[in-house]
Amino acid sequence: MWAKVRSQDSGHGDDTMNNRSYIADLCGQDIITFHDLEHCAEGALSTIPGIHYLPDGTSNNVVDNKHVKPFNRGHNAAAKVTDLFNRYAKNVTVSTQAMNSGLVTGPPPEARLSGGIHDSIDWFEKIQFQHKDTSLTSTHYLHFSSPSPLLQDAADITSINITTGICLFAGRALASSIPSNEHGFNMSALEHTEPTIYELDMIARVAPAIADLVALLKADHGHENCRESGFNGPLNVSLDIPSFHYYHTVEKRLKDQLCTFPEAIRWMDAVEKRHYQISRVFRRYIQHELARRGRHETHIQVSSSGTAGFVYHIIQKSLREGVLVSLGHVLQRISAYDPVWNRFFELITEKEKPHDFLCLGYLFYVYDIARPALLHDGILDSPRPNPLLISIDDTIERRIYRRTQQLFKKVRAIPEYPVTPKLLEIYPCRRIFMDNNQTNMGLYCHDPSPERLDAHSCKCRRALATIVNKNGCRGQDCHFMTQTGDKRRIDAFGVVGMLFGADAGAVLRKICVEEGLIS
Repeated sequence: MWAKVRSQDSGHGDDTMNNRSYIADLCGQDIITFHDLEHCAEGALSTIPGIHYLPDGTSNNVVDNKHVKPFNRGHNAAAKVTDLFNRYAKNVTVSTQAMNSGLVTGPPPEARLSGGIHDSIDWFEKIQFQHKDTSLTSTHYLHFSSPSPLLQDAADITSINITTGICLFAGRALASSIPSNEHGFNMSALEHTEPTIYELDMIARVAPAIADLVALLKADHGHENCRESGFNGPLNVSLDIPSFHYYHTVEKRLKDQLCTFPEAIRWMDAVEKRHYQISRVFRRYIQHELARRGRHETHIQVSSSGTAGFVYHIIQKSLREGVLVSLGHVLQRISAYDPVWNRFFELITEKEKPHDFLCLGYLFYVYDIARPALLHDGILDSPRPNPLLISIDDTIERRIYRRTQQLFKKVRAIPEYPVTPKLLEIYPCRRIFMDNNQTNMGLYCHDPSPERLDAHSCKCRRALATIVNKNGCRGQDCHFMTQTGDKRRIDAFGVVGMLFGADAGAVLRKICVEEGLIS
């Protein structure tokens, strides 16, 4: 998430460079340039086309007429959601505020639109969380979607589940493990790949926002900081991290006789190992961010999908037996294993039901988001339970959440259904743009990992801080830079350190070493 965090009393925080926020432009596969967000992107003279920072967020100050409607819609949603969060707040020492400034993002003016998600114009409001007991202020740039069905009274919310997700590796690293029209797999591409820029960027963006929401909405009963009003139900965090979802690739290669069963087993084992490692890194970094907010003993459940793991073991068992398991058999086993899946499956149409393992993997993304809202005993209570789901994810995943919204809308329209679920979507603005915002792809597809990058500072005349000086680094960020001749090279941890601060890069590196992601 957009994580500019500072400690007002000590000056220590995630961003080490004068308490400023930074974005990056990844050019091709080997050059990355860092920009000062609030100065290099200000107004119509933004360094990156289509990305504009508005310090005074009023519709009169928008860059173009086409930005007026997205700004009004986004700003009104941000004001509404922050007001509701303060009503739901359980901790008297934490509050949140929409700052009436932010980023308007969209394609460059000269871009050819294709009707895709990245062609949309969005407003990302500058949101601050004040943690009075630790003198900490954290800042995010967030876009809120679908706040209209939220309940005004926190007492009506029966549970809150914060959900997020992350893919594994990155597109280039994963593709390099699957040689085109050649037999077998390039296993070193998976087994020896360090954390990618995509993986670390997602964790560093999302974890601080999760920690802020948990600190705001949850306080131990009887604690001096606990309000009598506010949200009183259980709060959990769910991580949606794929495992069996990549099996369709293995299945196709087996059918095309491009790999053996032992090779397929080894490839799937490497994916599953990465699943567990990234899950643990994500959980530990959330706990690190909670501790920074004074929540050392916060008992919060951070869980991943058990049913997805069950499917993975079915597939691995069949591979070890030298058999290609059928989709029908897997669906039968899921139905017997997970009763909540059966409730979910009854709500989707025949057209939405999977016809292959690729479709099943996609459907599981929707299921894992919706599942916490479908955990009920089947008894119609009065009033019905009102679970609130809060998603924090990258905008590239919007289609999955839109499909979940459609499902929840259908549930709310069924008078006899035991629950009335609601989903609030929160999207952080991207920190890394591609090819001067000309590339209509997310970082996952464009990530050059494991290659090191040439790092450059912005040459914008309005930039107030030099990120990389002539020696290749600044202050305590020096250890992120390595020298190769006259070039300044930076790895994935270095990118995170420059964007989110030396502390973020160092902590994530330490956790990744301990979890075996770095030898």
